[in-house]
Amino acid sequence: MFDQLRSLPQIRRAVDSAMALVCTIPAADRAERIGSAQTVITQATSFRELDNGVAFTFNNSEDIARLLLDLVLAETKCCAQFNYSIVFGSPHQTIELRVEAHPRLARRLKYLFLGLKRETGIDV
Repeated sequence: MFDQLRSLPQIRRAVDSAMALVCTIPAADRAERIGSAQTVITQATSFRELDNGVAFTFNNSEDIARLLLDLVLAETKCCAQFNYSIVFGSPHQTIELRVEAHPRLARRLKYLFLGLKRETGIDV
């Protein structure tokens, strides 16, 4: 999906464009929101694209669980059209964050969340 986006400026533009279309918080507050989400997303140990979104896997810890819950609570205020799930898979060694959307919004969702991961220099 991000093969066509080779540079960080291109990725930043894609993230900004996606966020402008789905985010309801004022533009002036978006940089802080992006930074908060990116802090959490960069702690993922792996990710995968879903048909209608993305899933990030994290090591299971109380701190990570709290970070994920805080992220979801904040995101539901600004990107209410996305569906968020925190899954504690058996044997409870990992936690998965799933972010999904209606098919017409799935591409924007992927640009937003996978773009946050890629901006850190981690290949997606």
